[in-house]
Amino acid sequence: MWCDGAMASRSDPACDAQPTGSPHDGAFAAARPDGASTAHDPAADAVAALARVVAGVAGGVRRREQERLAAAVASAVDAGETLVVEAPTGVGKSLGYLVPTVLADRGDADGAQRPVVVATATKALQQQLVETDLPRLAALDHQLTWATVKGRANYLCRARLDAIDRGEEQALFTERVDPAAWDRLRAWAEQTTDGDRAHAPAGVNDALWAQVSVSANECPGARRCPFGDVCHAEHAKARAAAADVVVTNQHVLLLDAAVEGALLPPPAVRATAGEEPAGRVAEAAEELAGALAQLPAGERVTPAQGPLAAALATAESAVSGLRQMLRGLADDADGLGRGGQPAEDCGREGGGPDAQPAASFDGETTQRAIVDGAARTLLAELAELREHDPDEAVAWVEAGDAGGAVLRLAPIEVAGLLGGALDTGPPVVLTSATLSVGGDLSPTIARWGLPPDAVATEQIASPFDHARQGRLFVPKHLPDPRRPEWEDGARELTWRLLAAAGGRSLALFTSWRRLHDTADWLAQHHAPWTLLRQGETAPHQLIARFRDEEASVLLATMSFWEGVDAPGDACLQVIIDKLPFPRRDDPLLAARRERAEASERSAFSEVDLPLAAVRLAQGAGRLIRSADDAGVVAVLDPRLATAGYRSVLLDSMPPLTRTVRVADVEAFLATHLAGA
Repeated sequence: MWCDGAMASRSDPACDAQPTGSPHDGAFAAARPDGASTAHDPAADAVAALARVVAGVAGGVRRREQERLAAAVASAVDAGETLVVEAPTGVGKSLGYLVPTVLADRGDADGAQRPVVVATATKALQQQLVETDLPRLAALDHQLTWATVKGRANYLCRARLDAIDRGEEQALFTERVDPAAWDRLRAWAEQTTDGDRAHAPAGVNDALWAQVSVSANECPGARRCPFGDVCHAEHAKARAAAADVVVTNQHVLLLDAAVEGALLPPPAVRATAGEEPAGRVAEAAEELAGALAQLPAGERVTPAQGPLAAALATAESAVSGLRQMLRGLADDADGLGRGGQPAEDCGREGGGPDAQPAASFDGETTQRAIVDGAARTLLAELAELREHDPDEAVAWVEAGDAGGAVLRLAPIEVAGLLGGALDTGPPVVLTSATLSVGGDLSPTIARWGLPPDAVATEQIASPFDHARQGRLFVPKHLPDPRRPEWEDGARELTWRLLAAAGGRSLALFTSWRRLHDTADWLAQHHAPWTLLRQGETAPHQLIARFRDEEASVLLATMSFWEGVDAPGDACLQVIIDKLPFPRRDDPLLAARRERAEASERSAFSEVDLPLAAVRLAQGAGRLIRSADDAGVVAVLDPRLATAGYRSVLLDSMPPLTRTVRVADVEAFLATHLAGA
């Protein structure tokens, strides 16, 4: 319960191969079998190897919880089982699953070594694996290699850059694009050896990067592109097959299963990891199982001038009437946000499944090939869209990021599709800090479509003393966040909380509008802290600045609710604006609510509340990252202290000591800072 004083907490597809590690004597490699395994106790071997790795890390300490994770992974992989394991922050999940999977016998029938494929939900976690965790293993096994598989849009496109230089297409220097940043990007493009956005100079925001990259649909392919021989994405892809560990995202992992291994090397073990892969894996499956058709009216398709204009005109002749239809839909979609309306009839004017663009662009410019590829993809996906079963899938129209309308199709439930992808082939390890609902893993296992009797499970306790180390603050006095007066109260309280922490705060928002409104308000009131706003530069660069600049505030949306690791006094506070319930106008969730209500079940309890509980736990988990950390999680939504469903949310969060008084927060932070 809550009162006016502090309350006790509750109980308890392209890749970039990385250089090998430094030449040590192979203390880790010595424990790894070469060829057929002779180990009789894979769990014990994994724990011993993990101990050697930890001993080689500066300040490394053996953790019982991490060793328990390693043992569980080793046993499951050895038995060829699927493992679902919940391991909270502080366990050391990355090394806990990397060591036993790399240690496992990865030889195929011909004796060739197959890689471990690790799929994450975010780029930030990929970056952590590549820059921190895998180098730790490589320091003890100088033969270890790895590669990062990313979507093509994460790589600089030389053809796109060449088109801008030759005037076939021009970068759009709007208020979102800083010309100075363009100059830095152009200079970097001449020097980079990998073209990875993660290594681009600071200040390259999303709008600018969009000018020099292409999606998989836009890419004409290496054989049709004059830059195919020097393509960053293709060069990186060619190096991946020889890696011991392939780091990718969950979309690529599932898409690889759907296309029967055409994207990734045949793996020995598959692992998916993150703060919340339960929802993310399912979301990835929903997107990949459906069709996406997009014909924007903005800069990504419409040319500035010249040959691209002619190419687009030729492509549009193949989809006669479609552009006009989509523009009409775009007018309706402008007010829909990410939601939309049923689109069962969309695409019936776009030609049948055998429709083809009017002309082939073989031998024409790369820009013509880009438009041709987009048109072909559009036609194929429209054909799939119009044939969907409304009882099994939902179709809708929404506004595109760059203008125009987007037609989407997704299955209402993905358990069957997802279970088939995960439950066949090599062993799968699914690990996360937040998998259970009220301590029960079965809802997650069911959502993944895995057979309960064929899944090994493990739940590992947190190594932290949350009640001593942190506080959970909920301002019970604020109005309901659905009332307009909440905005002013929340902004003023945010200022007071930031002042108490001296900046040093991660502010997480449930909408972009709230993020920008708050950031603008703080800037207008001359906030004395460095304000870091999501989208200003690459995520890993923002996180690095947040760690390094003591009096900084990082303001971000959903993608930063996981994968942000800023231990110590870099992050003394996590401020969450509202309870992260999913949008009411999400067509897919609306279909699930309708299905629940048709069966006389509570749609709120079955659909909305579990998603909010996991997301809230995920955001709160950004605070306590080590045994020495201390700080405050502030949720500026009084419903967490008053609503009848609050216990479901609170029981999913770290067991911090609770308070509804801001004075308690100020006193706690003052005491901590005085002793720092």
